[in-house]
Amino acid sequence: TNWTYVEGFGVGVAGTYGDRDGAPSGYLTPGQRTWFSYNANVTGDGEASRLVPQGYWYYGPFGFLGEWAISRQRLTTTSGAPIRDNIQTEAWQFAAYYVIFGGDASYKGVKPKKEFDLSGENWGALELVGRYGEQWIDDSVFIARGGQSLASTTANARSIDTWGVGLNWYLNTNVRLVLDYNHSNFSSRGLANTAVPRDDEQAVFSRLQLSF
Repeated sequence: TNWTYVEGFGVGVAGTYGDRDGAPSGYLTPGQRTWFSYNANVTGDGEASRLVPQGYWYYGPFGFLGEWAISRQRLTTTSGAPIRDNIQTEAWQFAAYYVIFGGDASYKGVKPKKEFDLSGENWGALELVGRYGEQWIDDSVFIARGGQSLASTTANARSIDTWGVGLNWYLNTNVRLVLDYNHSNFSSRGLANTAVPRDDEQAVFSRLQLSF
């Protein structure tokens, strides 16, 4: 029996647990704009945890990866009527890879079969990638208690979903050129009618990555 098709299959899980004080982090779009942040008087109040299970499969030029992230943190307000709550934020993503030429897909990236050279005969490896993901915020952060809430219903979105495509050109095992396009849209469904609609975000990135 040929089992080579399962050699690139794997599952894993990562997690953290501890106490966290200070202002909780907001969340950024792929274009590095803040789409959600807590009110200025909100701070961490102890217990914080994160759990991230994932699975992947790579076979020849094809690769697939999916993961789910669950983050929990206890928060409180430092002024006004006190609010103490355990907040849960969740996100997931699915990514697919296809090596057009020059190598095979793998969890650690593509290793070109032949490195790029100036003769024009060897071009390294070229990989096409695609991704879709969503993240949403716990409803309770928007619920007013004692005249205030943990986050503004007018300045924040409740959720974001993003899709993107890109090309990775591996010149060799140490040098990679990347070109990505990402499209994000936002939802305020379930929030007050005062929520400010957000325009979709479109972002194009390119970078040169060196690794040793």
